[in-house]
Amino acid sequence: MPLLKQQQGFKSSLLLTDPATGKGMSITIWESEADLQAGDSNAVLLEQVLKVMPLLAAPPVPEIFVAALA
Repeated sequence: MPLLKQQQGFKSSLLLTDPATGKGMSITIWESEADLQAGDSNAVLLEQVLKVMPLLAAPPVPEIFVAALA
C-alpha cells in the first residue's frame, strides 16, 4: 500500500473477498487513465504483485472500468 500511495494519480484501493468461495478482487482508483497506465507500467508495482502470486490460485486478470457518478 505505501508504494501505491506514492504513485502519481493514485486515489484509493479496496480488497474484496468472499470467505465462502475464497475468491477475491482488488480494486484501485486512479485520478486518470493516464495515471493508471503509468502505474501499471511501473516495475516496482509489478514486483509487488509477483510477491503475492504464490498465494493465488490463478494469475490475476486485470480489467479497466470507468467510474460514473450518479
